[in-house]
Amino acid sequence: MTDMNRPDSGPHHRYSPATMRRTLTAVLLLAAGAIAAGASPAAAAISSSQVTAPADGLRVTSTDATTAVAVAGTSAGGAVAEPLSLACYLRPGKATSVGTATVDDPAGAFTGNAFLAGLRGPCVLRALPGAFTSETGDPGPFLGPLVTVEAQRATTVAGGGNDGKTRDVSDWLQQSSAGVGLCSIGSFGLCGSRLFDAVARRNTEPVFNAGGWIGATTGTRSYLQVDGANAYPPARAAQITTEAPGLPSITRTTTRDAGGGTASVVESDPIARCNTDAFPPADACTAFLDTGVRYERTSTVSADGTVVEQRDTLASTDGKAHTVSAYLGQNFLVDATVSPALRFGWVAGDVAGPRATGTTVAGPASGPATVYVGANAAAPDGDPVYAQGAVTFDRPPASVRVNAPTDLLVRFGDVAVPAGGRAALVTSTYVIARTVAQVNAAALAREDALVPPTVSFSTPKAGAIVLTPKVTVTGTTADNRGVASLTVGGKPVTPRSDGRFSVALDVVKGANTITAVATDAAGNATQATLKLTYQDRLAPTVGSLSLNPRVWRVGRSTRVGFTLGEAGTMRLTANRPRAGRRNKAGTCVASTSLLRRAKARICLRYVVVATAVAPVQAGVVRAAIGPKLGNRFMQAGRLRLSVTVTDYARNVSKARTLDVLVRKPLRG
Repeated sequence: MTDMNRPDSGPHHRYSPATMRRTLTAVLLLAAGAIAAGASPAAAAISSSQVTAPADGLRVTSTDATTAVAVAGTSAGGAVAEPLSLACYLRPGKATSVGTATVDDPAGAFTGNAFLAGLRGPCVLRALPGAFTSETGDPGPFLGPLVTVEAQRATTVAGGGNDGKTRDVSDWLQQSSAGVGLCSIGSFGLCGSRLFDAVARRNTEPVFNAGGWIGATTGTRSYLQVDGANAYPPARAAQITTEAPGLPSITRTTTRDAGGGTASVVESDPIARCNTDAFPPADACTAFLDTGVRYERTSTVSADGTVVEQRDTLASTDGKAHTVSAYLGQNFLVDATVSPALRFGWVAGDVAGPRATGTTVAGPASGPATVYVGANAAAPDGDPVYAQGAVTFDRPPASVRVNAPTDLLVRFGDVAVPAGGRAALVTSTYVIARTVAQVNAAALAREDALVPPTVSFSTPKAGAIVLTPKVTVTGTTADNRGVASLTVGGKPVTPRSDGRFSVALDVVKGANTITAVATDAAGNATQATLKLTYQDRLAPTVGSLSLNPRVWRVGRSTRVGFTLGEAGTMRLTANRPRAGRRNKAGTCVASTSLLRRAKARICLRYVVVATAVAPVQAGVVRAAIGPKLGNRFMQAGRLRLSVTVTDYARNVSKARTLDVLVRKPLRG
């Protein structure tokens, strides 16, 4: 059995920079040897070339091992029948040999074939003299078109009882600013991501070589366990054996938006276990058994290719509940001469740099977690060859172990999959950029998008009864990247540096609901509500009374005017003055023989002669009276008008009075 636990150890890993470099060197050395053995002296005189076919901007999809393109062009200084090497340059000093061409006539015209099946992404196709060294020579005199190769490959089992079952699938999707390789879960996951500069026509080295991949062994167990048993996706099961019955098969679809937009890959992997508890199972595995769990991954690639989101979900397929324990691997640039610079974003004060094998870092207590990586710890920031990257997990890993300087083993907490249902494992977002600042900003923006702000009320308490029409509301708000805006009761509010806020709000009588809405820079919004009751215990305020017109005559009308603080019901009474005497309580009452004999003090009292009741609104009130008040005609003489207002909480105002004289009508 081939050990595929490391991304660079498998024979079907087609994106290794070291492998491509070794292949190119071997082909160019063979070409140079052939020229030295049999070419004429004029062959060494080729000083420049121009590939004219295929056309610049050619884009092909490689689906098998025979993707070939006819090549034609012209060279300067070549001899008839002189061979040229065809190489496609990812950038100066980094090329892949793709075939040969031959000079056909004395004018230097040449033809040949370029076999593009092994390429991934854009490269510049050049025709080179046999003695040219691609890693150190100047390719400038050897011109050619930009060609872009995308790939879609499915690896199936050949022969036996599992014949035709899909064990692995891979895509290379080239977007405007980056290329992305997407392999199956059980091989390498995100199997390559490198930036592309369309102006300079050059690629960086890959940042992620295997992202979110499920290896063969963590050392003591498989990457996946279902209900405590070691378990495998199809690609890993096939590496144990392709002969055992029950080998699962991958299903996968790839779609792209029209016009070069986003791309999406949806993969479904039935998870199997061996019919043995031995680990590793090796030859003891004679049959695969269904675990009742399916691993589903949706990978979304941004239009420019610099962002890839892997959304991993576990589904119950047998109607039973299951517990899944999972590790996911993260592997970076595989060139043995380069060590990546790693930084764990949740570790306070952590500094980017190489990490020693065996180091284990505990995950954060909560929230998203980001691992930052520079493809080459020795390269300067913004280097054109080695880019920067980050992977953000939407849930915190339990731990991260450094298996090797380029390898991380990320452990997540166990996931309970409900019977017949689904449960999220993790969503991993990968970003690549040219500089540290750019990748930091992108990763932090992703963290912000994953964490909505919080907002809550402190005072008044929920359900409180308040007694005034204006209430001071306090509370707190917070966000992992800062609150962008806050409104309370519809009012914009600026919280303090510690997140606390305070705002005075008007409330209406009865039930009130106050809403606070906090928004972060990513557009996430969170709201909190506070319900309280305004119980009015304040009496309405009634201003001084006036008459208009001021002269009131029998048979005519006038208006009583005053200002009112709040709506309610007005009671207007007309009172006649009458002589009376004070009783022992000091109240002026009607005179009686008893009070007269007691020589009680004479006083003036008022007797209600008419009453009117009407609803009134807050503000200036003008109530018409006369010739009648209520159902009584007003007679000439002195009156005292009295106004009280009762609000809707049944608070009664103090009485306001005005003494008036109702004059006799004019005779004419």
